[in-house]
Formats: sequence, C-alpha cells, structure tokens
Amino acid sequence: GSAEQITSRAMPLLQLGAVAAELDIVSEQLVKNRIQRSIDRLMTVQRTDGAFAMWSAQGPAEMWLTAYVVDFLGRAREAGYRVPELPLRKSVEWLNGVLDNAWFDEAELAARAYALYTLAGAKAVDVAEVRYFQETWWAALPTRIARAQIASALARLGDGGRAADAFNQLDRSRE
Repeated sequence: GSAEQITSRAMPLLQLGAVAAELDIVSEQLVKNRIQRSIDRLMTVQRTDGAFAMWSAQGPAEMWLTAYVVDFLGRAREAGYRVPELPLRKSVEWLNGVLDNAWFDEAELAARAYALYTLAGAKAVDVAEVRYFQETWWAALPTRIARAQIASALARLGDGGRAADAFNQLDRSRE
C-alpha cells in the first residue's frame, strides 16, 4: 500500500495492539512484527531530502503525509520500536524547512498545523513559531481539528495558558 495506508494501518496498533492481544484476537508478537514491518516499509518511500512520498521515494514530497509518518514514527520510537535515527531526523529537518518558507498557498494551512503539532511532539520546533502561526493564521484555519492541533502543539511545548485559551476558543466556536 501507500505510505498513508501503511501508516493508517499501523498507527492504531501502537495503542490497540495490546488490547487485541489481551482479548486473544491476535498475539502480541504478531502485532509487534506488523508494526516493525510497517516502519521498515515506510523507510522505502522516504525521499533523499527527508520527505515522504505516497508510493515511492521518487514521488513528490507531501507535507501532510510527511507529518503523519513522522507522527507515527515518533510514537513508535516512544513505544520501543526500532526507528532509524538519521531518516527520522531528516524528516523533521524537512518539515522545519518547509515551515520556514513564508511563501505558501493557504490551502496548506491544515497541513502546516499538523506539521507544527508533529514537530512539537518531537520537541523540534520553538514555541514562538507556533504562537506566531496561531496569531497569524488561527481565523483562516479551515477546520476545528487544525485549530486543535495548534492548541495541542502549544500544550506539548509547555505553553499551557495559551493552549487552554485556544481550546476554549474551540468550545465557543460550536455555539
């Protein structure tokens, strides 16, 4: 499958694999093997610049996809899986480089929000950058999930007050 499909199948296993094993649906070792194979397969669709492409390492770079894969790889590493350091670092650097480009289409805003959330989880972005993005683009973000990702990024980086304000704005936007 594509990088998105591989990640979408493996991401839930990080949380639910133990539950499935506990319920005797599948063995814990089978889940672990599947997750590790997914990580290894994702490395084959990483471009030399660090970005991920949908189908092959020669495909076009995709910001949202790269953020999604980096999010998964970071969670997998935290769960004790073998995630190669250099490819992960190159992906993080690529995401930071894309975000450093001030010239972009507003259609990328949701992907940029997710990239900031992912980088915040990796502690690879400065809180000032997330604050600036929130101040500049909050009203233009196309979805509530993108706003929630920015609020979560602020929380991940230790800016609890601003994160709480952002989450409160989300609550008010439902009224």
